[in-house]
Amino acid sequence: MLRRSQKKNAATVVLLLCASAGSLAAQAAAVSATASITDVTTSLLQLSNNQYLNDASTPFHSGFSTGTVLQGYDFNDSGANGGTSFAKIDTTFAPTPGTSAGAVDNGQGSATVLWTFDWVATQTGKASIDLSYLFSATVQNLLPGETGIASSDITLLLDGTSLKSEALNFFNNVNGNTSGLDDLLLSFDVTSGQTGTFTVTAASNALVAPVPLPAGIWLLGSSLVGLAGFMRRRKA
Repeated sequence: MLRRSQKKNAATVVLLLCASAGSLAAQAAAVSATASITDVTTSLLQLSNNQYLNDASTPFHSGFSTGTVLQGYDFNDSGANGGTSFAKIDTTFAPTPGTSAGAVDNGQGSATVLWTFDWVATQTGKASIDLSYLFSATVQNLLPGETGIASSDITLLLDGTSLKSEALNFFNNVNGNTSGLDDLLLSFDVTSGQTGTFTVTAASNALVAPVPLPAGIWLLGSSLVGLAGFMRRRKA
């Protein structure tokens, strides 16, 4: 089991972010998103060797890092067109990663963390990993013709195979709000001494634009998922 973060604190973070988005959206279109891991528990598995790949960006700032220490980013921009953007990778509950992003009136932000760690089976049987996470996705005050995108994405992948859990919370071009705490659970057969790797992705994306955007733009930041193999090769 990795370090346990308090779910009560995590829920408070979600509520504060939603309240903040609401105040920003008093007059202008505003979107915000959060995707954070709060706890990881396992059975029949021993975890080790944390590795992180982080990326955060706004129109005027960007950060990218890899390594064994979770790097934090906190960007907040005000553009010449009056738009506001923010992107954050939160290390408060490290080693568990947290991401958030927001945009108001023609802004854009994204934050993504790939988190990998090795596992070894301590005995033969049915192993499991339980990933607790918090999420929010909010779009508010869109005017006719405006585009608003908010997405929070959590995935749990075993050894780069199709055995995974995935939870996507997403709003596009419509006012809406969702937030809360949930779990992803994987269970699989192991033999004592068997080894492997888990990859967790936490991504938050937000964008407000005055005109409609091409299909698929909500995948902003998701290209980092393809870099999981790079992390493992770099570690080796």
